[in-house]
Amino acid sequence: MTIIWAAAVDHEHGTTLFAATTEASIYAQLADYCRQWWVKEMPTHAPDPLAMSDREVVSFYFDTMSDSGDEWHVVEEVPLATEAPPPP
Repeated sequence: MTIIWAAAVDHEHGTTLFAATTEASIYAQLADYCRQWWVKEMPTHAPDPLAMSDREVVSFYFDTMSDSGDEWHVVEEVPLATEAPPPP
């Protein structure tokens, strides 16, 4: 069975989906998303996202955004269906 990592980010413009084959890759994608919106969304006293690990960026960004109710995310490890099961 192949395992993938899937993530969804719900925001004011809709939902953005991400998928990766490793946990590190999904967090790298999410961190890239967070860094793109950092200046616009984070308070002025927020730490420099370039000095933080991907997980730290994701955690800080979504903790801040969830507190305000503006944005949330979910990350799941899921099995990838490679073929349809045979009919009963």
